[in-house]
Parts: sequence; C-alpha cells; structure tokens
Amino acid sequence: MFDRITGQDISVRIIKDGALMNEITTIKSIQCTFELARSEEDYIGEVAMRYDSKFNGLALKIEMHSENRQGLDLINAIVLKAQRRAGGAVRIDIACSLLWPNGDKTSLMAKDVAFADIPFGFDSRKDFGKMELDGKCSEFTIKP
Repeated sequence: MFDRITGQDISVRIIKDGALMNEITTIKSIQCTFELARSEEDYIGEVAMRYDSKFNGLALKIEMHSENRQGLDLINAIVLKAQRRAGGAVRIDIACSLLWPNGDKTSLMAKDVAFADIPFGFDSRKDFGKMELDGKCSEFTIKP
C-alpha cells in the first residue's frame, strides 16, 4: 500500500459568503505557500545569531480547466468584490480536503482570500479552457 498522498486524494471547494459555490473537479495543480519572513540579529558578546519569524500569509495558486460557467461566475464575483459593487462576494474561502492512504482526513481552509490577476483562456483549438487563481489570505485553519 502506498504511504503518501497523491493529487487524486484532494478535493477543492470554493465558498462564497458562507455557501458552497462550487466543488472543483478539474484542478490541474494547486500550490499552498505558508509565507514567513525571518529576521536575524547579531549582538556583541553573544556567540550566535538570534532568529525570529513572522507569518506573512498563505498564498494559493490554483490552475483548473473550465468545465462549466461556474468558473466565470467565480471570476465575476471576485471582480465585483474588488470593485466594491453589488453582486460581488463579501468573502471567498477556499477549502482543500486531503485524504491520506492511512485514513487520516484533513481540511485546510484559506479564509477571506484576496486575489490578483486571473488568466482565463484557451491555448489552442485542441486544448481545454483554463483559468488560474492567485490568492492570498491572512488566516487559515487546519482541521482533522
């Protein structure tokens, strides 16, 4: 039996204002980066550096194929939120559920994600439509 998790063991859900907007089944890749900044100080009379770190946020990069209009609906909600216009989302959370081969289940919830540019397009006649989300948040939870 395999003892490591693979991409087939992960599901991603988009939550808009507390309600499930979409469970994405056409994820090509997802990267989560827990961004930290390390500082160091050097003091006279000490034999080693002193280190400290600060949490700068959780960065998410998700590439997905477009399976239906929900991807464009999500883009529209994100843009309207950024413009502070009616119909925009108040809050968008992204939840990743992970199921390990030993039966452990974990959920990583990125809370109130802010987004950067969202590419959406088609590379060629034969390629599927794709979109990419590039988001960051200040808060997250990891739950069993």
